[in-house]
Amino acid sequence: MRHQRALIAIFLIPFAAQGSEPLPRSQSARYHREIQGLPQEPMVVLDAGGHTGKVRRVLFTPDGSRLITVSEDKTARIWDTASGESLRVLRPPIGMGPEGMLYAAALSPDGQTLAVGGYGKLGGSRVPIHLFSLASGRIEQTLLEHTGEILSLAFSRDGNFLASSSGDATAGVWDLRGEGRPKMRVLRGHTQEVFGVAFSPDGSRLATVSADKTGRVWSAATGQVLAVLQGHRDIVHCLAWRPDGQVIATGGFDQTVRYWAPDGRSYAGLSGLGAKITSLAYSADSRRMLITRGFESNVCSLVDTTTGHEIQQFRGHDDTVMHGTFAPQGTIVATAGGHNQQIYLWRTDDASVIHNLVGKGTSLWGGGWSPDGTVIGWGTDWKGGNILSATLPLDRSFSLVDLAFSTPPDGSFVRARLSQGERSLKLTTPSTAKVLRDGAQIAEVESSTDTELIRCMTLLPDGRMAMGASYGLYLFPDYGGKPKDDERKPGELSGHSGAIWSLSPSPDARYLLSSSDDQTLRIWDLRRAPDHAGEEQAALVLSLFFAGENWVAWTPEGYYAASAGGENLMGWHLNQGPDAAANFYPASQFRKKFFRPDVIKLLRTAGSTARAVELADEAKGRASTKAVVVAKVLPPEVEIASPRTGAALESQKLEVKAIAKGRGPQPVTSLRLFLDGRPYHGQAGLKTIDPPRTGAVKESWEIELEPGPHKIAVQASSEASQSLSEAVEVTVAATERESVELPNLYVLAVGVSAYPGDLRLNYAAKDAEAIERSFRQASNPLFRKIEARLLTDDKATRTEISRGLSWLKQQMTQKDIGIVFFSGHGQKDNEGSLYFLPVDVDTDDLLTTAVPDAVIKKALAGMPGRIIALLDACHAGAIGGDRRKGGGTLTDELVRDLVTDDYGVVVMASSMGREFSLENNAKRQGSFTVALTEGLEGKADTNKDGVVYLNELDAYITDRVKELTKGQQHPVTAKPTSIRSFPLAKP
Repeated sequence: MRHQRALIAIFLIPFAAQGSEPLPRSQSARYHREIQGLPQEPMVVLDAGGHTGKVRRVLFTPDGSRLITVSEDKTARIWDTASGESLRVLRPPIGMGPEGMLYAAALSPDGQTLAVGGYGKLGGSRVPIHLFSLASGRIEQTLLEHTGEILSLAFSRDGNFLASSSGDATAGVWDLRGEGRPKMRVLRGHTQEVFGVAFSPDGSRLATVSADKTGRVWSAATGQVLAVLQGHRDIVHCLAWRPDGQVIATGGFDQTVRYWAPDGRSYAGLSGLGAKITSLAYSADSRRMLITRGFESNVCSLVDTTTGHEIQQFRGHDDTVMHGTFAPQGTIVATAGGHNQQIYLWRTDDASVIHNLVGKGTSLWGGGWSPDGTVIGWGTDWKGGNILSATLPLDRSFSLVDLAFSTPPDGSFVRARLSQGERSLKLTTPSTAKVLRDGAQIAEVESSTDTELIRCMTLLPDGRMAMGASYGLYLFPDYGGKPKDDERKPGELSGHSGAIWSLSPSPDARYLLSSSDDQTLRIWDLRRAPDHAGEEQAALVLSLFFAGENWVAWTPEGYYAASAGGENLMGWHLNQGPDAAANFYPASQFRKKFFRPDVIKLLRTAGSTARAVELADEAKGRASTKAVVVAKVLPPEVEIASPRTGAALESQKLEVKAIAKGRGPQPVTSLRLFLDGRPYHGQAGLKTIDPPRTGAVKESWEIELEPGPHKIAVQASSEASQSLSEAVEVTVAATERESVELPNLYVLAVGVSAYPGDLRLNYAAKDAEAIERSFRQASNPLFRKIEARLLTDDKATRTEISRGLSWLKQQMTQKDIGIVFFSGHGQKDNEGSLYFLPVDVDTDDLLTTAVPDAVIKKALAGMPGRIIALLDACHAGAIGGDRRKGGGTLTDELVRDLVTDDYGVVVMASSMGREFSLENNAKRQGSFTVALTEGLEGKADTNKDGVVYLNELDAYITDRVKELTKGQQHPVTAKPTSIRSFPLAKP
């Protein structure tokens, strides 16, 4: 059925035309192609620290300490509500394209089981609902019955039953009490998609709402219809039971909220709300209702349920708000929506933001090519132009030759072509367009469903046409105006997982650039096409993701290039079967084989990964190698056999046992123990397997732990890759004679201003003094003691810096935090090795008078505890001018190494790309130091809880340095995946 009247009205509103639809993609899409079997090969996916697709559900755990979110990016994330940090990612089985997108979720009342479902049959005949154990992260059961997308899920209050609703126009009730796979009692009666389902508080009844403009109340025991709720004039999208079970609230696309008795009687509701209603939630005391809106509005409202008056409003999102809910205590609300998939935690009393839970990327709007086709450009703002006419501003660009950010795009960039010679395109309805020749229609094309909006389109030089829409990217054949018996069918290009905002053919007509709501740019080869039964297709060549100054670019085969802080932004998803959680391997675990910037640079001219590998090998003078297949170099499997997670230990001494097994032809070469995210005792925790073995490998470590909580993990390596086990969490009890003490903080602050001649800096020494002072003052309440060693100017000699590192290593224990700050010059020699310049450096003899980065790495690798390196070594005026041209920054490779699991160091670098670290004359400090000290002294405490966490400091520094330098400098924080955010200051 076409909801054409409502959609056309929306389309005429500029804001709504560029906004997000609350409705998910339908399983009955025109260009949907069922996958044949669950994919067994690894698939490259993003891991940007937050969601990159629409967030469809937000759920608090019963104690309110965690927030669970599910998204169209095919993942569920678990967040710490205190720190705002993403703690864990749950990955169900997925397929290519939209297969595996998540639309629905429910948490059992005991907080132990998470049910998720969404789009795609994943090679089967039914759409799965997966039940995850939150304790283990494993899928405990998979429920199969629905034939359409899963749109809503709900547990009964006793947790014995699960209700589901679907795009197949049915709802169902699953009895989870018995043995074996549960069966579903099917509830039939609706005639269109069932968007919402919920149990009554006592579990005796079930309510549903549907696109057929009605709601229904059912007997949970028999499935009998008890009442039909009629009155809405458009899609009914959401519902909520009042906690006493006496009222059902329903929200519709007719911009109303209606109230009903369970027997179907209608009460006075809320009308004139100005936008489609996307979700409803009652507070636990029934006194307030949360209403979220979509399309024309980004407003979240708290309504007094007695008076019907709005008592609070939140406008933090910049587009459709998909879902919202109250925390159990009722003083905090979580809402999800907006262009950048933001999740806000905000206070109900004043709508102030506690946390903005968001990933590192942003939606990408416009797109285009430089006239020579070597640089791509994109926009990060949906305002200031029109999407369909490709006039949105382009504000960033990236060189495919240098693999570096370039100057902002100008008006010469090649963008979408809505007319080409005698042909042109014209939008006729929100979901259809005409192909015209000399003004006369020769074809009409349409999006995948009647409710999917066309977002962008372009003619291609070869006569074909490409269309970007709400749910996909479609390629249409050359409609020459005459029917052809062998005419090819339109096809969907699988790759993106969000709305397509721009399409741009390259100047040479070979490639197509697409930008998307999923925060990626993708480049397609229009001359190469995988065969899909006569469908129009193009081969995906390269995908790119940008997060501030960090970036990663990868091929479908997994070869990649990345900035120093971008290597953990993507990785490989490997399905483990239809009933099991998938494995995920960060790209950094395959660096030995797949980190190939030389290959990525050659893709534009080579046209394929295989050819680019050949050319890159030839350029290096080595024998040509075939493109490696990720599946052939998967890292070993590894798990900790003892202790078990959750163990409470009476003794500080512990034996850790681990088992690893090589995959395929790759034997296990070593096992390494990790404690609290860092290598245990440096090389002492490393077990070399000699000779390497492909079979089971068992190793153990005798360790001693400080009282308190700890995380233990084991890394297994092969010659090609490495993996990290699931962490085991244990707690060591304190004895009667000791208590769990606060950690110690140790600071080594080095600042050199007094260089000779042109190398002299104004404020580097003052920077070190300011950092040392800020940590002493702002961090004091969090630590048992704070000790610092300050080395400035004449004290910052090569010998004293080395002694400082030795001092830090001697002081640190596994519970402590160490800070290494360096402000001064860094320099690479002619062989590309990095040196930090002490005050007594001989610039003609870096090898024996400067501090090599290898010394820094060796010292930090062997230290226990948590280490943060603050690097401000990219000042202007370095020896021999700026040697970074074409080769990244001075510190890129050091940062890249330090944040790997082998070192486990958090790095905050003052600048990235080809930028210099700038000094602030007004503050008489470096801009990086100004931001650091301000943040530590309280300005980074965004949630106003009195504590500055690492992730809060990172966010503050990023914005503040950009502000201080008017956009000329962008600091970057790179953090190992094994390290969680932790408190640094309590000003």
